[in-house]
Amino acid sequence: MKNISTISAWFRNQNAGLLVLRLAVAIPFIVHGYAKLHAHGDFVTIFTQIGIVAPAFMAWFVGLVEFVGGILVLLGIFVRTASALLAIVMIVAIATYHGKLGYAIMGNGYEYALTLALASLALVFTGAGEYVPARLAKLEAKCCAACSKCCGGSCEGSACGCEETK
Repeated sequence: MKNISTISAWFRNQNAGLLVLRLAVAIPFIVHGYAKLHAHGDFVTIFTQIGIVAPAFMAWFVGLVEFVGGILVLLGIFVRTASALLAIVMIVAIATYHGKLGYAIMGNGYEYALTLALASLALVFTGAGEYVPARLAKLEAKCCAACSKCCGGSCEGSACGCEETK
């Protein structure tokens, strides 16, 4: 009976849930961002066809946001900022392309983009949780300490992204 309660307690671990959510968000963004950077010309063509302004720049920009943002989410640093940018990318993808194709992912609709946008927004609200490598948490703390100096001692709720992992 003791083993069951131990397992049960682990499944009520919010930080484990946030780690799983970070993985669910990070992996697809890293893969899709890499694809946009690796096959840049293909995405320039797609962006041109759907009417994106400055398609060459935007293909690079979206690829970098997805790739770097996914890595940051995976590592658990600057999660709120990275996730906000990822959510914006998905909302724009829905508005410019996927939304016109209906809901179902089988028709290239917005189902998957919406799921990623909502999961990213969840991370904006919650942060990374406590399962972040210690060295990376220290890196983020240094950034927040520098921010604290410029914000007059308190960065809580500031635009610079402090309190990311809490």
